[in-house]
Amino acid sequence: MCQPSREALMTGMIPHRSGGIGFTAIDSEIPTFTTVLQDNGYFTAGINKLQHMQPPGRFTWDWEAGGMNGDPLTWDDRNPVLTADRVEEAMGAARAQNKPFFISCNITDPHRPFYGSPEANAQDDNQTGPYKIPHEILPEQVVIPPHLEDLPDIRKELAQYYNSVQRLDIAVGNVLDKLNASPEKDNTLVLFVSDHGMPFPFAKSTCYSSGTLTPALIKWPGMSAPRTFDALTSNIDILPTVLDLLGIDTPAGVDGTSWLPMINGKVTSIREYTFTYMNTEYNGTNYAMRGIQDHKYLMVFTPWSDGKFTLKYTDSVTGLTYKALVAAAAGDPAVAKRVKQYTYGIPLALYDLQKDPGQRVNIIDRPDMREARAAGAHEGNERPATRKLRDIPQGWEAGRQAKRTTVPALWHRRGAGWPSRLTEHSRPAAQARRSIGRQVHPSSREADGDVARWRDVVLRGVEVGRGRLSEFVRTGTTPVR
Repeated sequence: MCQPSREALMTGMIPHRSGGIGFTAIDSEIPTFTTVLQDNGYFTAGINKLQHMQPPGRFTWDWEAGGMNGDPLTWDDRNPVLTADRVEEAMGAARAQNKPFFISCNITDPHRPFYGSPEANAQDDNQTGPYKIPHEILPEQVVIPPHLEDLPDIRKELAQYYNSVQRLDIAVGNVLDKLNASPEKDNTLVLFVSDHGMPFPFAKSTCYSSGTLTPALIKWPGMSAPRTFDALTSNIDILPTVLDLLGIDTPAGVDGTSWLPMINGKVTSIREYTFTYMNTEYNGTNYAMRGIQDHKYLMVFTPWSDGKFTLKYTDSVTGLTYKALVAAAAGDPAVAKRVKQYTYGIPLALYDLQKDPGQRVNIIDRPDMREARAAGAHEGNERPATRKLRDIPQGWEAGRQAKRTTVPALWHRRGAGWPSRLTEHSRPAAQARRSIGRQVHPSSREADGDVARWRDVVLRGVEVGRGRLSEFVRTGTTPVR
């Protein structure tokens, strides 16, 4: 979601360690991009979504702009021309102080309401002038993603969403045009990422792959030829990666890992698994979920799923798509099963990402999975990492964060220029991890690689911890960090 995802990116820390578990402020002592870069002489500027980076004392902007008519607490203006003008103004303010800059430019598209909807028309000047896109996508032109059904209203809403994405693309292009016309064009790092998946069922506010698989593009002066990396990465990696590029030490306790060793060819990957997190919604309702995945499997733990509690306080159920699914479920058992899966959740599920990209078939009780679990269940047969995880009552809280955030961010380095050869910088060892239950957890690299053993490990942790987490969900209280 918007705020916890941004706070994870800006701190390099998983939510229950920074304090940003929902629409809540991080702890007051946590270092952030803004504090670290300001301490190193950078001018910091924030554009839009500033209310989703809290508290102000940890996100201290030298220059800021957002909202309607200059009020940062109102809904951000989605004018793609205005967005670029604000970036240009921020660069000029940094130039006037002769400082390198960090600009966090958050573009509200493609957030709801989507382009062309009645609510968006009212908000965005009826989609005229700079709000209008040149090539509107029609419902019959959209490709239905694997986690959704092919229904008329879903096609309609997907077309609105893709048109919002098109306006986002225009805004990013305008920002890059401003940068390319500036004196800083040859000395600025550009990062483009998203905070989460599309706000549709089985996506945003869940740990399904469509909720956490998001783009990440990075460019800096003097980098090698563009490449695509098929590696398990996370947005908590962005802070250590960028600081690595800037030659600034990463703060102690950061959970993320720099991408530079992988980019420079020193390693082929930086983690064996990614861990994803969902906690409280914007209204405080706790829909806790956890995900662990590699390239083939995704396991999802949903502690609020008890057959009674339902998912209903999230913006993914407010549009045309969810209503279309509910209506179709009345006459289609397959759709009804899908709606039940989303609305009531599944306590523990395992999905084959290659064969089932929409996460429709839970294979955790498949015979071959049960047999593999039994084969690995003997104490003497377990690897050290597995035994270590078994001893952690809240073992599901272990691991790394894989959420996404702000779009785009610019870092400019003035003066000495960029290093001619990028190297991996040493960092202090991470401090002890805090989590629910105040346990110290192993890193994702220590986890066992056998999917059946994951199941055994997680089930042992769930037996102890599930009731407590479910109680947090039902009562709306905040888990102890």
